[in-house]
Parts: sequence; structure tokens; C-alpha cells
Amino acid sequence: MKMRQVLVGVVVAAALVLSGYRATAAPPIFLNNMVWLMDGAAAYIGYPPAVADLGWEQKGLGDFNGDGRADILFQHKITGQVIVWFMAADGTSVESSAVVDPAGWDMTQWYIGGIGDINGDGKADVSWRHK
Repeated sequence: MKMRQVLVGVVVAAALVLSGYRATAAPPIFLNNMVWLMDGAAAYIGYPPAVADLGWEQKGLGDFNGDGRADILFQHKITGQVIVWFMAADGTSVESSAVVDPAGWDMTQWYIGGIGDINGDGKADVSWRHK
């Protein structure tokens, strides 16, 4: 089923809302309250779940569970807590989520430096930087 094409317009920041995309699709462009699933120059709109606490920042996309779809990694800008949204096949709904809690780390002293498959196992890894 093809989603309707969306014209570029003004975006009002109401809540932090982000999404993943299918691994075969082009990377999406993230805005404050929607996601555009790109197909060349055409943009298709998606509305994933809203996040009530605007302290959460989207830090990147990666396939953290090896299902072939991009997942979304968030870090809270005050508490440093990290959560990953494992995205469903439609690219706009969350299949499940998990809190990332490394034992013994003061998460307020670390920030996410990057995301990539560092060890070549087909799953995204996270690099960290100390503040």
C-alpha cells in the first residue's frame, strides 16, 4: 500500500516524534513532530508515537536487534538515560523498547558519540564520549 505524497510545508514543534525506516528505503529526514520516508525526491509522511518529555533527544538510527530495520536511539539530556525503540515493519510504530543501563556508569557524564556496526556482527553498536 502506497502512502500519500506530502508537500513540504511549515512544521510546528509540538512534541519530539521520530521514526525508523525499512532497511531498503532511503534514510528519513527527521523533523520535530513527523518523519518523512524518502523515495528519491518524493516524501511520504509518517506519524510515530509522541514523546511527552521533551528532554529526550534522538541520537541516531541503527539496526540494534538485527531484524533488517532501523531502530531509534534516544538519550535524555538531563538524566543521561538511554532507550532504544525497536521499530515495526511499517516504520512508524514501535514494536518494543529497552532501556540501556550499563552497570556502574554515571550516565550524566557520558554522551553518545556515534552509532555503527563496529564489530561487524550485523547489529548497531554505540560509541561513547566522556563529558
